[in-house]
Amino acid sequence: MRSFIINKNQDGIRLENFIRLKIEANQAFLFMMLRKKVIRINNVHPKDFKCILKENDEVKIYLDDKYFKKEYVLPFDIIYEDNNLLIIDKPKGILVHGDSNNHNNVIDIVTKYLLEKNEYIPSLNNEFRPSLNNRLDSNTSGLLIISKNKETLELINRLIASRDIKKYYLAKVKGKMEKDHFIYKDYYVFDPIKRMGKVYKDKVLDSKEIITGYKVLSEKDDISILEVELITGRTHQIRSHLAFYNHPIIGDNKYGDLNINKKYKKDSQELVAYKLVFSTDNLEHLDYLSNKVFTSKIKLS
Repeated sequence: MRSFIINKNQDGIRLENFIRLKIEANQAFLFMMLRKKVIRINNVHPKDFKCILKENDEVKIYLDDKYFKKEYVLPFDIIYEDNNLLIIDKPKGILVHGDSNNHNNVIDIVTKYLLEKNEYIPSLNNEFRPSLNNRLDSNTSGLLIISKNKETLELINRLIASRDIKKYYLAKVKGKMEKDHFIYKDYYVFDPIKRMGKVYKDKVLDSKEIITGYKVLSEKDDISILEVELITGRTHQIRSHLAFYNHPIIGDNKYGDLNINKKYKKDSQELVAYKLVFSTDNLEHLDYLSNKVFTSKIKLS
């Protein structure tokens, strides 16, 4: 027997269509299931397959496992999952978004996973697609939040903007820091054509404030390991901000020190989005995540 709870994205699906998503079944097999009463909806046997399933309905199917379709397995670790969201550990070298020629990216892979699980059904949800709440550079690894419905997407985005979800990184940087902990506050302009950011001490035309906090975790020779808090969330903020203070991330070929990268034989930034903290009680329909902390399994090399 397997039990399924209908989620937001499955609301409104016909029972017959839902069963076909879970089981390879012809019409004769479906009628056998109905005749032998192997299906229950909220512990009631349906009279036919025309009934419409609603969110939070429980569907039980009393068949051996061999009859069920095998589910697609994500090629990276799932840190947390429920009916509203998914938190994954993105490895280095994979894009978060792709294009028509590149489907080896996080959002396409996760969409396929949710399609196979029948948690995303485009015909019922043509106005929403599983969506990222935060982004990471291709060569930055760590935690990504993917919302499974519009309500969650909008809420998580608000919580990140208000810093009720805090984001922390591990960074291996050049040199010893001047203080054990500090908060850098400066101004920033990002050039979308060159895909480069520039940091300024004072406000300039089109600049935006950037705020980056750090705490030293360890020091050895000419390298420090930092816990970095991303207080504002600009593109390449951590990489460019630390480089501005002569503490570039080891392995960073865009903002880094080529000599130290060569010394340690690193060709991609030593940066991991390692911790998410849901630091509020005001989480609306996600109140079960209040004050939860999620941590990446990926370590600095």
